[in-house]
Amino acid sequence: MTTVKDCLSSKSSHKLYSVASSDYVLKVLELMRDHHIRLVLVMDAGKLEGIISQGDCIAKVLLPGLSAKEVLAKEIMTSNLIYAAETDDLDSCMQTMISKRIHYLPVKNEDEFIGVLSIGDAIRHTFNEKTSQIGSLERQIKEWDNSQH
Repeated sequence: MTTVKDCLSSKSSHKLYSVASSDYVLKVLELMRDHHIRLVLVMDAGKLEGIISQGDCIAKVLLPGLSAKEVLAKEIMTSNLIYAAETDDLDSCMQTMISKRIHYLPVKNEDEFIGVLSIGDAIRHTFNEKTSQIGSLERQIKEWDNSQH
């Protein structure tokens, strides 16, 4: 069984960016632009309060014609978060993300927030794992075939 921890440990970058709930969405957009990211955490006093995705900014600020200089992060953040544990099965987390139509799962170890699993992370890890398994099977078949001749 592949776990969330396995997937997170294979990520090239663990850097997460955050804003306070009282910051304006403009700061969120600047972080996204400057760091080429699609998700910003909303943290107050070291506690995860919510997340803001690129889609949230588009759907809740830009499309309605609001100003990112006037809308606060707390007004558009997703706050009723579904969490994953680092020991959770990666496949079940992928199913949760698909069924709930969400792209990100914050990850906890006990009560401590430790990172974010994205659907892209999960798909990439699963693909790499399957590719490795196929390569191993191909080598075994070749070895067996060579031993038969």
